[in-house]
Amino acid sequence: MANDLKASVSITADTSGLISGVNGAMDKINRISASSTAMAGMMGASRVIDLAKQLWDAMGERSDHLSELAHTFSPEAMTSAANLSQAQLKSNMAVGQALGPAQAGIDRAKQDAITEETDRTLKNAEAIGEGMIAYNAILDQAKKMGQETADQGLMALSSVMHAPETIQSVIDNPTESANAILGAISDTLGTIFSKIGGD
Repeated sequence: MANDLKASVSITADTSGLISGVNGAMDKINRISASSTAMAGMMGASRVIDLAKQLWDAMGERSDHLSELAHTFSPEAMTSAANLSQAQLKSNMAVGQALGPAQAGIDRAKQDAITEETDRTLKNAEAIGEGMIAYNAILDQAKKMGQETADQGLMALSSVMHAPETIQSVIDNPTESANAILGAISDTLGTIFSKIGGD
């Protein structure tokens, strides 16, 4: 599938072709099932999209560089840049002055909220502090239990993988073996979360 994806995308400097190529890759991705083999296809499409983004970024960087050269060495471009800067400054001043009263109201409301939050926190500081202590104790215990369970899962997986017939099975059936390993990981995570939840 990855080869199909690669063959279906053509990237050129023409932005319409670029967009068409990316859209084609996305269409392929939408038709891929959620199997281990399909993951290879999605990774291929992801690489294509990454390359397209890199090309787009390179075009933008090149355009910016050329604009900088023009503004540095062309009197005409220097004048136009100064005029643009003046126009932007005038626009910013007009908009800023018009919205000043509204922004002042927003800032006053934020200041009132800060005062209210401070008063509420100080009023309940003792209870909040006790809750923080309890929360961190529970979190530390959950992390410890989760790490112990994960270690047990890794040791179990290690003992299974040391069997010569298991290693050969992985070599002969990589997709099925990957699914089995992912299933084992999923079971381990389920055990971790059930222990944390107190089940």
